[in-house]
Amino acid sequence: MNFFDQNPHVYDVEGIFHVSCKDEKLYELEVHMSLKNYSVLNQMQECPQVVANFLKKVLQEMSEPLIPFTNYSDFRDLPAAGDLEKDEEDEMFGNTLELLE
Repeated sequence: MNFFDQNPHVYDVEGIFHVSCKDEKLYELEVHMSLKNYSVLNQMQECPQVVANFLKKVLQEMSEPLIPFTNYSDFRDLPAAGDLEKDEEDEMFGNTLELLE
């Protein structure tokens, strides 16, 4: 996730999370990540789709979902950003996090 934080310009790439990348590039990144060679991410700034595809693959292959099924409706029903006042947002966020504990 640091890749996206450190390279916010990649969000401007059209279809970054929708455009697939070559399997060879994805496999190469997988190998580097498994070897904890994170410096390879510095070379990925010109092809952020590879990193985005890797992130999607990791999330899809997780044994447990990021949001447990028992809490899915709670997250789905959260109001859209900007629909609440700041203190209401903070309370809603805090209550939702408590559900995960």
